[in-house]
Amino acid sequence: MPEAETPNLDTRQLLSNRNMQIIFAVTLSATMGVSLVSPVLPKLVDVFGIQKEEVIMLITAFTLPGVLFAPFLGILADRFGRKQVLVPALILFGIAGASCGFARDFHVLLFFRLLQGIGGSALFTLNNTLIGDLFPGRTRFLAMGLNASLVSLAAAIYPAFGGIMATVHWSIPFFVPLAAIPIALFTAFKLTNPEQQEQQPIGTYFSGAIVSLRQWSVLRLYVLTFFTFVLTFGPIVSFVPLWMAGEYNSNASAIGLILSSSSLTAAIISARLEWIGKHFRVGMMMAVAFLLYSIALWWIPHIPSA
Repeated sequence: MPEAETPNLDTRQLLSNRNMQIIFAVTLSATMGVSLVSPVLPKLVDVFGIQKEEVIMLITAFTLPGVLFAPFLGILADRFGRKQVLVPALILFGIAGASCGFARDFHVLLFFRLLQGIGGSALFTLNNTLIGDLFPGRTRFLAMGLNASLVSLAAAIYPAFGGIMATVHWSIPFFVPLAAIPIALFTAFKLTNPEQQEQQPIGTYFSGAIVSLRQWSVLRLYVLTFFTFVLTFGPIVSFVPLWMAGEYNSNASAIGLILSSSSLTAAIISARLEWIGKHFRVGMMMAVAFLLYSIALWWIPHIPSA
C-alpha cells in the first residue's frame, strides 16, 4: 500500500510517517514568519530610523497576503495539485525571507516581507489540506492535533531564539527561513500525496463560499477567528515588543523570552484542551478565554516600570 493511502495509525506510527514529517517541517517553516521577527521590531526602529508605528507594518506586510492570496492559492492547489503550489511557496518563503536580511532600506524590507507573506500564506492552508488528503478517520484528527501542538511549541521557542540572534545582529533571524528551501526539495521528491486536480469553474468556488457565509455558525466562526488574529498580531506580537523596549529598555533577548512565555502557556493549555473540553462547553471556554485575554491586555500597560 502506498504511503499516501495511509490506514489508521497510532501516535508513534504517525510520527514516523514520512508524509507527516514533511507536514511538520512545513509547519515549522510557516511559524517562523512572525515568531522569529517580533523580538527584532524595536531594534529595527533604530536601524532604519523609522517610527514605531511604521515598524508594525512588517507584521502587516507578512500577514496581509494570507487574506488576499490564500483563496486563490487554494484554487490553484485544487486545479494543479498541492505539491505544485506548496514547493514554489516554500522556495519563495525562504528566498524572500533571507532577502529581508540584506535590505538596507525600510521600503525594500517591506517589499520582501510582502513576498515572503505570499509564500507563507500557502503553507498553513496547504498543510491542513494535506492532512485531510493523506489521513483518514481518527488518524486525521490525531494528525491535526499533533500539528497544532507543534505550532504552539514552535511559537513558544522561536521568539526566544529570534531575540537571542537579534542581539548579535538584527538581520540573523531573517536568514533562518532559508531552511524552507531544502524542505521544498525534500517535499518535491518525497511527498506521496494523491494529487487531486479539479476543473471546477472559479465562479463555483466563490459562490459556494458565499453560500457558506450565509450560515450563522460559519459566519460566527469567521468573526471569532478574525478577532483572535487581531488580538494576537496586534497587542501581543506588535505592541508588547515595542512597549517593553520603550518602558523597560528591554533588549531583543528579553523581549523574545516574554513572547515565548505567552506561547508556552498557550501550548500547555492546548495540550490539555481535550480534558478541558470534557468538562466545559465550547462557548464557555471561548468566553472565558476572551475575558482572560482582555484582562491581561488591560493590565500590561499598567505594570509599573522599574
